[in-house]
Amino acid sequence: PELLKTLVSKRLIEINRSFSISKTRYGLHPLAKSFASVKLEQSNWKQGFRKEIIEYYLNLVRQYGGRDWEDATKFQILEDDRENIFFAIQWAFEDEQWECVVEFAEQLRNYTLIFGYWPQRIKHCEDAAFASDKLNNSLKSGRFYRHIGWTLILQGRLDDAEKRLQEALTIAEVS
Repeated sequence: PELLKTLVSKRLIEINRSFSISKTRYGLHPLAKSFASVKLEQSNWKQGFRKEIIEYYLNLVRQYGGRDWEDATKFQILEDDRENIFFAIQWAFEDEQWECVVEFAEQLRNYTLIFGYWPQRIKHCEDAAFASDKLNNSLKSGRFYRHIGWTLILQGRLDDAEKRLQEALTIAEVS
C-alpha cells in the first residue's frame, strides 16, 4: 500500500475510477506508459511479454466469457479489463497467433453483444474469420461471417448484413 501511495503521489501511476467501485484499479500515467512502450519496443523480450499478456487475457475470457446466457453477470468481470482484453486480441492478430484470435472471438461473442460493443464484435469476428482461413477452417470462418451479419442487422445495416450472410451461406455450401 505504501509503495502504491508513493507511485500515485509521484504521478507515475493513477487511480482509475472508471472501473467498478468494488475494486481499486491502477493504471500507468500516460507519460510513464509512453516511456515504458518505447523501452519495450527497444528490448529483446517484447515478444515473450506480449505472448504472456495474450495468454493471461485468454485465460480470463475462458473463465468469464463463453456462450452462457444463463449467467451473463459473470461478463462484468470482463468489463473491468475490456481495454486490455481488446489490446491482447490486437496483439494476437499482429503476432499471427491465429488460434488465440479465433478463441478470443468465440469466448467474447456474447459479451460484446450484450454490452453493445458491436463495432468491436464485428472487428473481432472479421479478424477471427481471417484467422480461421489461415487455419484452413472455412466452417468457423463462415460462422464468424454469420455473427457479423446478425450484428449488422441489429445495427440496421441491412445491405451490409445481407452481403455478410451471403458470404456465410456460400462458405457453408462449399464446406
